[in-house]
Amino acid sequence: MGDHKVRDDVYGLTYLRSECELTWDGLLSPSDHFDEKHPQLTIKPRHDKIAIKDARPTPESDSDLVFGVGKAEDL
Repeated sequence: MGDHKVRDDVYGLTYLRSECELTWDGLLSPSDHFDEKHPQLTIKPRHDKIAIKDARPTPESDSDLVFGVGKAEDL
């Protein structure tokens, strides 16, 4: 079985199959124009834990308190 001609997916030019490689995203590209997958594409993001459990604003007056229990200056 011999080498066959293929059209590459990047440039649309004709090459021998032995002169081409599959890129990381599945495209057929000539070996001399082959690009490795960039390392930035494999970084996994870390999410910040910024949530505060049961956050409540500080009451400014006695009328802001729930059911009027207690005094604002006691808090």
